[in-house]
Amino acid sequence: MSWRAFFACFSIQSPIHIGYNTFSHAERTKYYVPAKNMMSAFSSAVSSEMFFTERLFEKMSEMFLFSTFFVSKNGRDALFPSLSESGDLYYGAEMISLWDFANQFVSSKEGMKYGIGRGAPEIEFIVPENTASGKQNYIVGYFFAEERAEEKGFKNWLLALRNLSVGEETLHGLGSIRLESLKRLE
Repeated sequence: MSWRAFFACFSIQSPIHIGYNTFSHAERTKYYVPAKNMMSAFSSAVSSEMFFTERLFEKMSEMFLFSTFFVSKNGRDALFPSLSESGDLYYGAEMISLWDFANQFVSSKEGMKYGIGRGAPEIEFIVPENTASGKQNYIVGYFFAEERAEEKGFKNWLLALRNLSVGEETLHGLGSIRLESLKRLE
């Protein structure tokens, strides 16, 4: 099997919540989008175009793969987490501290804009706009498609990739991402 590799950039259209921890009354989010969440969102988009069966999902996992997607300020440079020699957590080549990263890219107030009221627990989200600069936030990562995916019944995979809903809170219009660029890698 041969694969086509792509660098993908998605703009965040509405807040993303991918929970991993509940502390007191707060539901924390992961600061990245795991590959399995991207694949699930893609499968959902493809299945809206085709009749969904369990066999379709198995076939999709043989034809398509995602990497983990990381937050990006500019749609090119991923803000990967890394540890300094002293053990402090930083994000990206700019070495953004955990505190600054959370203040710029994560908020628990965003849910109120989408009808998640005060009675609900406080839920963290990766936000569409940088809270410090007001600029668009992105997620970036890698997408792989089997060379003959179109021949094997997935003619509209690129259309399905254009708009996805990722995360655990998608019923209120949350977790919406839009494909901004897909660059084939050689």
